[in-house]
Amino acid sequence: MRLGNHGLDAAMRLAEGHCPWWHVANLPFQFICVLLAIDTRESLSHIGPALRSFRSVTRLYNTPSIHTALETIESLVCHFQTKKQRDSVILRDSPATKGWKTD
Repeated sequence: MRLGNHGLDAAMRLAEGHCPWWHVANLPFQFICVLLAIDTRESLSHIGPALRSFRSVTRLYNTPSIHTALETIESLVCHFQTKKQRDSVILRDSPATKGWKTD
């Protein structure tokens, strides 16, 4: 995660230097995918900064392809969040939370 965060910083520097967008946009996109796959509190805490970086890259380049990539990654994050909420409901309604004793 430390390397991914360093990569986000590098991506922003490259974006500000107007390097080819597909190289710059790839890092935050892939980093967000990796963070979602790791699926820990620590990894998920990096999603917000990574998304902000990707949105900044999108504003700097403003191409249809990069906007599609942003919509795709935002959709993935939204679906992940919905899944987490559904999982939470299942756990909340589990027998362990309904007063069952495990003694």
